[in-house]
Amino acid sequence: MRVVADERLFITKGVFMKIKFFGHAAFSIRSADGVTIITDPYKPGCFDGGIQYEAITDAADIVTISHDHDDHNETNIQGSPEFVRDPKEQEIKGIAVAAMLLDL
Repeated sequence: MRVVADERLFITKGVFMKIKFFGHAAFSIRSADGVTIITDPYKPGCFDGGIQYEAITDAADIVTISHDHDDHNETNIQGSPEFVRDPKEQEIKGIAVAAMLLDL
């Protein structure tokens, strides 16, 4: 199965952002200022081929990783991204990032 990334433009109150779905839980969010965030990037082919999405080749400024499984923590991302793993609030390249720990 080949999954093609889907990219959409969202405009709200005169501010736009582009959201692109790569597959599984991985998205790219590009702010109006050009800052790119990639969420939960997967490692292609992990889980004995269970993750059948193509490699993420987009560059990122920020990468969020929700947990340390291969389908959520690929670190081979283009650019020089700052990785967010710890539950804390911070500002990175003008983007407010609030990561939190959930006990499910």
